[in-house]
Amino acid sequence: MANSNWFTTLSALCFCLLTSACGTNSIREDVPSGFQSGTHILGEVVKHYTRDEVIQDKLPRFTSALKNDLLAAGIAESDIVDGSEVGVSTYCYAHNSSVSPCTHMGYYMAHASPELRDQVKQGSIVEVNVRINKENRLMGSIVRVYGHGNDPALGCSAQKLNYKGLATFSPLGPPNAVWLDCIGIPLLQEGWVKKSVPGAPCGPFVSGPCAFELQKPPSDR
Repeated sequence: MANSNWFTTLSALCFCLLTSACGTNSIREDVPSGFQSGTHILGEVVKHYTRDEVIQDKLPRFTSALKNDLLAAGIAESDIVDGSEVGVSTYCYAHNSSVSPCTHMGYYMAHASPELRDQVKQGSIVEVNVRINKENRLMGSIVRVYGHGNDPALGCSAQKLNYKGLATFSPLGPPNAVWLDCIGIPLLQEGWVKKSVPGAPCGPFVSGPCAFELQKPPSDR
C-alpha cells in the first residue's frame, strides 16, 4: 500500500517499545473504555506468532494467558500453529515524538482460522471481530482478508498527523500519530465508521484529520 513500508516499520517500532519496559496502552491487555464486545476493526497484519511463542508464553507482554483464552474460546491446541495467531495494527501515537515516537498503539491479537490462514500475510488488510471474554480481555478473530495493503485497488495508506503548533520546536519533539485508512474500500456501504482514537493528539494546531480507527459496531450478523 502507499507508505506501507513506513507504516509497517513504525508499527514494528511500536512492537519493540511495547515489549520493553515502556509504559504502554496495550489493547490486548486493557479493554478501552466504552469498547463494545463484537466490534470489528480494520487493520494491517504486522506480526505472525509461532506456536512456541503462544504455547510456551515466550512473549509474555503479548501472549500472556493467550493460550488459555484460545482454549476457552473453543480453539483446539492442535489448531494453534505457526502463523495462526497474528498481531494487527491500526494506529500509533505519542505526545512527544522524540522521546517516544510510538507510546500508544492499536494492537490486536487475532486468530486466523485454517480456512483463512494461507491468505493472512505480512501486510494483509484484515477485518477482525473483537470480543471481550469472561476474563475481561480482548479476543480477536479474523473474519475477512481484503488483500495485501500494496494492492492499489484497496487505496490503503498510512495517514500522518500534520501538527503545526509550537511543540514543533520543543526538544521533546512534536506530537506524532499515524493510522490506517483505505479509501478504495466502500467503507460506508460496508458499515465502517471512523472512530476517533481517545487520548491521541489533536486540537487547533492540527491541520487535517486526527487519528482514527476504522470500526464496525457490533451486529447480529
